[in-house]
Amino acid sequence: MSRQPPRSVQTTLALVLRLWRWMSPRHRRRISQLLLLALIVSATEVLTIGSVVPVLVMLVDPASLSQWGKVIAWAPALAAMEPGRVLQAGVLTLAMAALATGILRVCLVSRLQHAAQAVGHDLALACLDHALHLPFASHTERHSSSIISILSYKITMVASQVVVPCILISTSSVIAIAIVGFLLAVSAPIACGLSLAFGLIYAGIAVLSRRRLLEAGQRIASSHGRALQAAQESLGAIRDVLLSGQQRSHVQAYGQFEARFRTAQAEANTLAQSRRYVVETIGMLLAIGLAYGLAQAAVPSGMIIPILGVFVIATQRLLPVLHQIYVGWATLNGALPALRDVLDAVAVVPAMAPRPGRLEFQESFGLYDASYCHPGRRQPVIDGQTLEIRKGERLGLVGPSGAGKSTLLDLLSGLLVPQSGQRRVDGRVLEAGDLPLWQRKIAYVPQSIFLASSSIRHNIAFGIEPEDIDDERVRRSAELACLHEAISRLPQGYETLCGEGGLRLSGGQRQRLGIARALYQSKEVLMLDEPTSALDSEAEAALVGVLQQLPAGQTVIVVSHRDSTLAFCDRVLHVESGRIVEAADAG
Repeated sequence: MSRQPPRSVQTTLALVLRLWRWMSPRHRRRISQLLLLALIVSATEVLTIGSVVPVLVMLVDPASLSQWGKVIAWAPALAAMEPGRVLQAGVLTLAMAALATGILRVCLVSRLQHAAQAVGHDLALACLDHALHLPFASHTERHSSSIISILSYKITMVASQVVVPCILISTSSVIAIAIVGFLLAVSAPIACGLSLAFGLIYAGIAVLSRRRLLEAGQRIASSHGRALQAAQESLGAIRDVLLSGQQRSHVQAYGQFEARFRTAQAEANTLAQSRRYVVETIGMLLAIGLAYGLAQAAVPSGMIIPILGVFVIATQRLLPVLHQIYVGWATLNGALPALRDVLDAVAVVPAMAPRPGRLEFQESFGLYDASYCHPGRRQPVIDGQTLEIRKGERLGLVGPSGAGKSTLLDLLSGLLVPQSGQRRVDGRVLEAGDLPLWQRKIAYVPQSIFLASSSIRHNIAFGIEPEDIDDERVRRSAELACLHEAISRLPQGYETLCGEGGLRLSGGQRQRLGIARALYQSKEVLMLDEPTSALDSEAEAALVGVLQQLPAGQTVIVVSHRDSTLAFCDRVLHVESGRIVEAADAG
């Protein structure tokens, strides 16, 4: 039976292979080219170390060159050259090889960093793309800080602490093998002894520190997300914080997770970096032992200094490479929790692409015997209800808070999927592939209006490229939403910045801006959830007048607690405890 690698190693390799399989062919080609570049670097490293032999021989005992049979075999021309010419050739070769190695290493580092950040860039795009394609119910079940933490921190962590270390481990291993191979050719017993010693040292350190690195990585990943969530919540409730004077308690709540994050980060950095000094100390002791051993052995005196010089210089070149391999492995293990979170975030299957063709809406749409229960609850919020809405109808929904009115809108719009029953358009059952086509026909005004930290113009034409915005349409939408007059009084007009979350606007202005955004879209179905809750009676009357003047073929569904808002509706449905318990004509 073959011996299996430790489970921890299997976990690391499995996650790295998941990342490799995710990468595009372009990324794989770039990494393969880095390995080729590492082969060239390893050749110049070997040439640098090999050039030391003739130089030291000529400086110590030129006559002993003939005792270096392998050097003569590698460079036969040296045997016929004058000692001075041999020294010149050795020094020139050593200088050129060292210069080439330095230039190639800088090139390798530059290409490595660009390749890693390119992977990080594509990971970030894929993560956001998949998050935006997640079903609406998935967003209601988790805090947005988890995605923001992945985008703002964990992907950067994967690029710098997973991709970079993996490439470094691969390229450094190529260089290390080349150096060790050269040392084996010079003196197999000494090379084997040094390789075994350094291998055992690094292996022991890696085994002893891996668990602590994993634990530190888990604390880093979780604490960063919790700290980000605490900061978001305190800034999001800035009015309450300022009025209640609770700044200290919010800072303390944030500080708890921030302190855990910084402590764990310090532990991980210490474990990854402090081992270098241990290994360098042991390496110095081994060099001293090698010098003593050569002096005691029956080695010609003219060969002791060259042999010692070659191994010392080779060790000096090898130790940083071995340290890179170890630090890469340690850093990689510390970043595994973040890597797992990122891979899980990009592994989500996006929503089904729209079916080719068009979805016609000519007669009616609605829910048929539909039920929906929020995750973690037993009582359905919508319980076996049927609701058919005619094209061009003005429908009002009223009822107490929590009765299921907003959930009805989410089910009708396709944001939520009924757990039983059907959605139909013109008698056709809406399948998963039909939903994107149906949702393109809907403009939705939620209770809480999201406003980007940009201009009023951009917020009305939200999601439209700046050069594609129809300014006349923006102005007309603002007029219909009773907002144009207020905007005109602002010094910068439609270019006025709204501030984060619309902090520079009043509640009524934010709500009217959300209505203007929906009107700008000119969709076949307009859904409004409590559109007048922040409006005064005059603004409400104006908005109701606008809704009455909408094209006859445009379907309007309004949720409101105000009877006056629903006065224009053809029907008003009363919803209570997940059931449509009463229907009446508005007029």
